Amino acid sequence: FRYRQAPSHVYPVNLDDCRRVTWSVLAGKSGLPIHTGYVIIGGDEAGGNMAASLALEFRAKIYMQILLNPKLQMFDFLTPSYQDQQSVLTGVTSSARSAVDWLRYTGRPVSWYPALLSNAHRFPSQDILKHQTFLNSKNYLPPHLQLTEAESVPAMSYDSTAGQGLKEIITSESISPAITNNIRGVPNAYIVTSQYDIYRDEAVMYINRLHQDGGSEVKLKHYKQAFHGFFPFAGNKSWFQFKVSDQALQELVEFISFQVHRVMKNPAAP
Repeated sequence: FRYRQAPSHVYPVNLDDCRRVTWSVLAGKSGLPIHTGYVIIGGDEAGGNMAASLALEFRAKIYMQILLNPKLQMFDFLTPSYQDQQSVLTGVTSSARSAVDWLRYTGRPVSWYPALLSNAHRFPSQDILKHQTFLNSKNYLPPHLQLTEAESVPAMSYDSTAGQGLKEIITSESISPAITNNIRGVPNAYIVTSQYDIYRDEAVMYINRLHQDGGSEVKLKHYKQAFHGFFPFAGNKSWFQFKVSDQALQELVEFISFQVHRVMKNPAAP
């Protein structure tokens, strides 16, 4: 299965494709030998965004979510990791590239991207700006991880064109699961993050919220030597290989094996 992708197909078509497959599996209509009580949903990068969104939507039916370097919001483009990594690996992970990708995904004009980079795309109402609490590094970025010396910063301006055009989108949990209000009962999570990734901190803050405020069981695997998109290099035997990718894959396999063993010891549906 491959969902239709932007820019040829824009949100919500992409998410709807994944939603239909997820519903088919959960309803036992996929034709696959799957125990519907133990469905794990997962994704890498943009796929991680859709996996997290569907985990919220089907929270009572999903057993676990596995998110690899996920992009989890288009609300705040000035998180500490956006600040840290905006020009470190510009061909791989950068603020401008992320803003353009989000606009293409949602079918909005790419010319709006400068507004996103300064958070000027956020409609200045209390209803919308309350979501900033969920991306406040002082609240949800654990100091012991020593990820950054930067801190969240407020928007300094407002672009009415981009703000009005994105007003109904940027706080939707199907676009920005990291800032959803209700996280009670959200499926347990295994999240992989990389030090050199603009999406690093939104993922760390989200998993911290799931554990701290939502009561979910969580596992964060943060790789200090990794970069955005490193995971798919696992198993690559050519000259272009990274030990950290193999390590991350091995640790994920071990985690899933542990979950399988855990289920087999208590096979009753959760």
